[in-house]
Amino acid sequence: MGRHFTTNRVTKQVNGRVLVLDGLRSSDPVKLINVYATPEKSERLEMLGMLRMQLVTARTILMGSDFNCTVEVDGRTGSESVGMDVMSRLLVEMIGEASLRNVIGSMQQIPGTSLGVGRMDLCVH
Repeated sequence: MGRHFTTNRVTKQVNGRVLVLDGLRSSDPVKLINVYATPEKSERLEMLGMLRMQLVTARTILMGSDFNCTVEVDGRTGSESVGMDVMSRLLVEMIGEASLRNVIGSMQQIPGTSLGVGRMDLCVH
């Protein structure tokens, strides 16, 4: 990643759906996490358990993710309105425990995309 980010450790977990990079940005310790969750609820629950452990860190966390579930009570997928299920509630709980902020979700919806609509696309700690 060049002179701006130095990688110390790379971890791939849960069938290649989670990638974690521990490194340094300048001299600041950073943890980059990318998540693409399966639509299968049991596999997503397994992934959340593993991810929860990764969030216990003093490093700055930057996470890009698609958890395939809503993080809002009135969230939606596609054109259908959906409520929060067990997976959604666990995800919201995990976000709170790690003091993460949903950066994209706090922005206005971008027309033609799902950005800002009931999903966590980018969060930081």
